[in-house]
Amino acid sequence: MKHFLTGIFLLLLIRPCMAQDVPNKELMQEVKKINVLYPGFEHEKPIGLKTSWGYSLGTRFWYSITRYDYIGSNQTSHWKLDYLNLVPSGELYGRYYYNISKRERKHKRIANNSASYFSAGAVVWVDGISIVGETLPEDDYIYSGIYLGCGMRRTFGSRIIFDMHFKVQPTFEDDRFGGVLVLPGIHVGYLLFK
Repeated sequence: MKHFLTGIFLLLLIRPCMAQDVPNKELMQEVKKINVLYPGFEHEKPIGLKTSWGYSLGTRFWYSITRYDYIGSNQTSHWKLDYLNLVPSGELYGRYYYNISKRERKHKRIANNSASYFSAGAVVWVDGISIVGETLPEDDYIYSGIYLGCGMRRTFGSRIIFDMHFKVQPTFEDDRFGGVLVLPGIHVGYLLFK
């Protein structure tokens, strides 16, 4: 009986020491924010210890740049912005914050899911407002796609959220594979609720 109670005591003592790599259930937080650079609203909700899902509704910039080469005595290149449109968009995504436990162990800030992540999602853009250039009537479009990505989020102060990410998205033209888009992005947001 003495050995049994000693064994139980040691098990109860050792178990918390072994559980240090298990993330705290309160690590992930619900985030509701207004994006400033791309005006819009974003809502992210935790669904697991290191995972979340979210959606965003707002605007993005859609643009086209063309390079013109002049062959002749000076052989120069010229870049021209064909158009710049502000387009409404919607996005649904899932994220896996792979280093949030490590940041907590090192006593780094993890407020508002401040960590690095992998993501997958779907995005939809529709024709918007022309800022530069002309949008022709036949250019009306609804663009949708799926993507894989990675990024990092950091919180400054108690309400400013900085999010930088890269997304890789396949494109299709006339039911054929058209290539891969690499879409970098920076979002600066203001947290609505603490």
